[in-house]
Amino acid sequence: MIVVVVLAVTGIAGFLYFSESTPATAPRNCAAPATAPETVAPGWQASYRAGCLDAAGNPMGGSELMHLVAHDGMLFAAVGYWEDTANINYGGNNSSAGWAQILRLDSPGGQWAVDLNMKGVVRPDILDSVTFTTNGAGDPLSQPVNLLITAACQGNAGADLYTRNDTTGLWATSKIDSGPTGPGCDARADTVYQDPITGVDRLFVSLGDLGVYSGVYDTTAPGDILWGSTSESGRVAVRPLAIVEANGNLFASSGALVYERVNGPSPSWRVIVNESDLPGGTAVNPAVGGIRGLTAVPNPNGSGQSLLFLWVPGNQSKGDIVRLDPNGSGGYTTTIEISLSPIASKYLNSSAAVVLGAYNNILPVTDPATSDVDYIIGLQTWVSNKSGLPTMGWGDAIGGTYAGALYAIRGSDGSYSMGEVNGKFPAGNPPLEAIRCYAISPFPSDHGNVIYFGGYDADGHPCLDTAWVFSTTISNALGEGDNV
Repeated sequence: MIVVVVLAVTGIAGFLYFSESTPATAPRNCAAPATAPETVAPGWQASYRAGCLDAAGNPMGGSELMHLVAHDGMLFAAVGYWEDTANINYGGNNSSAGWAQILRLDSPGGQWAVDLNMKGVVRPDILDSVTFTTNGAGDPLSQPVNLLITAACQGNAGADLYTRNDTTGLWATSKIDSGPTGPGCDARADTVYQDPITGVDRLFVSLGDLGVYSGVYDTTAPGDILWGSTSESGRVAVRPLAIVEANGNLFASSGALVYERVNGPSPSWRVIVNESDLPGGTAVNPAVGGIRGLTAVPNPNGSGQSLLFLWVPGNQSKGDIVRLDPNGSGGYTTTIEISLSPIASKYLNSSAAVVLGAYNNILPVTDPATSDVDYIIGLQTWVSNKSGLPTMGWGDAIGGTYAGALYAIRGSDGSYSMGEVNGKFPAGNPPLEAIRCYAISPFPSDHGNVIYFGGYDADGHPCLDTAWVFSTTISNALGEGDNV
C-alpha cells in the first residue's frame, strides 16, 4: 500500500512518499553484474550502484550520493544513509551497518572501495579537496598542502571535521564545535580563503544556523586544523548552503540573504544582498534553502565576477536562475536570467511544475570543442501530469518526482538547454531522481574530458541502496538537449 502526504518541510522538495521498502538482499560483489541490469544509454557508463561489496568484502550502499571530489589523482564519493532502511534509525537491525561512507575510485572503469566508514553518522555533510599555502600566522608553507576533508554533525557531541592522511590513507578528526549544537548543524558548505589583510589562509565551514566557522592549518592540531572557538558570523536564520570567493571577497548564502566577510584580525559578516523581493522570498522554507549553489561567474556586463545561483524558496520553486552583477559601488544588481520550469516542461513534454536543485554547487566545464566555459546545474523535477513518465510516488493522475535525472546547461553565450544523465529515463531502470553532485575526472587517461554525476534524494521516504554514479564525456554531456 502507498500513502502520500504533502508537507511544507521535508528534504529539498518538501514531498513525503511512503511505501513498503524493498526487501534487503545479500550484497553482490561490485565487480559482478547486477542482478537486474539496467539499460545504459550510448555514451554513458554506470560507475556505481549502491548495494554491493568492494574487493575487500566491505559493504557499499547508501540512499544518496552526496558529493563527488577529485583528489590526489583519485575520485572520492560521499555516501549518505538518510531514510535508508539499512540504517538502524530507519528500520535496520545492525547498529554497526548503514552509516555514512567515503568511497574511493582509483582508475576509470575500476571498482569503488570503502575509504572511510563513519559509524554513527547518517550523512557526510561536505566532501572537499582544499589547499593551504600559509600557516595560522600567515607564514608561507614550503609547499602548498592539499587535504581531503569531510564533516558531520554529531548533535550533543558537536560537529567534527575528518581529514585524510594521503600517505597512510587514515583519517583524523577535529572538533569544529564541541557542542551541544542541536540537530540542525549540518556542514553544507566550505572553502579555503586567504584574508587579504592578515595574509592567513583559513578553512571556512558552515554549521547550519550556527553560521560560519573558520580554522587554520596547524600540524600540531588534531587533523591539522586549529579551529576558532566560536562562529565567525554568529547565528543566522537559515542554514548557509554556499560559501564562495568572488572579486577577492568571501560570500555566504543564507535563505534570501548573501553575507560578505569583513576581513581583518577581528572579522565579521554583513548582509550585502537581500532577495526577499524574489518570488517566495518573504517565506523561505529553511529545509529547502532559498539561495542554492552560489557560484562566481564572469560578469557579462563588465569586469570582475558576478554571482549565480538557483532560487529555491520552497516546494513551489520554478527553477529561477538569478545573477548578481557588481554595480560599481560595492553592491550587486539582481537579474533573473531564466526560469527552468518551461525548459524542463518542453524537454519532458510534460508540465514540470516544480524545479529544484543546485544541491552543492554549479559546475564550470570547458567545452573541448570550443574551449568555452559552460555551467552544469543538477536538478530535481516534479511533474504535475506525468503523461506516461516514470515518477516517484504520488498517483498516476497527479504526477510526482521525475525518476530520471535532469540538469541544466548554461552556455557561455547565456543560452540554456537541458541534459539528462543516461539519456531519457527508461521505465524499469532503478530511479535516479535527482543530481546532487558532479566532478571532472582526475584520471590522466580521460584527458579532462570525462564528467561524473551522482545523486538521488530520499525526500523523506524509505529507500534502500538508491545512491548512484554515472559518467560520460563532457562533449556528450553538453551535447544533450536543444538550446532555448
